[in-house]
Amino acid sequence: MATAQAIIDSARYDLVDFSDGVGVGIEFDDEELLNYLNRMVGIMDYTLSSLKSDLVFALDDTFTTTANLDYTDISSLNSGLYTRVRRVWFESKRISEQVTIGYMYYTRQWRRALRVEDGTLAVGEYIKIISQSTLDFTGIGAGDNLNGTYFTTDATGTLGSGDAVWVLQSNIPTLWALHKNQILWPSAVGSIKTLQIEYDAKTAPLALDDSMPFSDRFNEFFRELLVLNAKAKKEATVEKSDVMFQDLFRTRAMHEEISRGFVPKPYNYTEF
Repeated sequence: MATAQAIIDSARYDLVDFSDGVGVGIEFDDEELLNYLNRMVGIMDYTLSSLKSDLVFALDDTFTTTANLDYTDISSLNSGLYTRVRRVWFESKRISEQVTIGYMYYTRQWRRALRVEDGTLAVGEYIKIISQSTLDFTGIGAGDNLNGTYFTTDATGTLGSGDAVWVLQSNIPTLWALHKNQILWPSAVGSIKTLQIEYDAKTAPLALDDSMPFSDRFNEFFRELLVLNAKAKKEATVEKSDVMFQDLFRTRAMHEEISRGFVPKPYNYTEF
């Protein structure tokens, strides 16, 4: 596997910018060229993701739901380096359907009940505090009285003036929506469930001694674009080069995806 340093060293021949042995050339140093290279890898990540390529496909089955919570935090998914979530499975067997965030908040209205002053709370109900003025929720299971706090009641209570809560249903969600770094569920999940998340991974920023991504498939392309990009920056022709680079990235990614996605059907010959 070629390293980022090897790609940069190769590009220096075309740039006629030979290094002094410690990463500094006549016009460029390794830090600048590595910055350009990492930008290109990032663009390729997004381009491949837009084509739904297997080259960025990844799977994580380490996440779980939190009991009685209506969302799952996925900010740690691939250390936060992901482009999009493709599919979510419960217990590796039951698929959950993605919906828009607008539809998610719409359907949530029918999976929770609003209780206000004089409303009673029974033991074992799952609650989200909307506002607190009279009833001390910490006396019936809450960790605090702050708006937005979730808790399961361990005692009965009656809401007073200025109090309001959502009483949430608990079940296995069949729908999910993505909101920033959270997967939203239509209602609270009653118990801890394992999740299997299929997603498009982004490449972590490369260091000089790191191996090139995508199993070296795009090394030559990256090297040629690194030369063109470095020259364009020095010659102050950034705008024209950026437009050209965008087209080149998509063309190269499409070539790879078409060749990988084509699966010929076998010819079955039967001799009578």
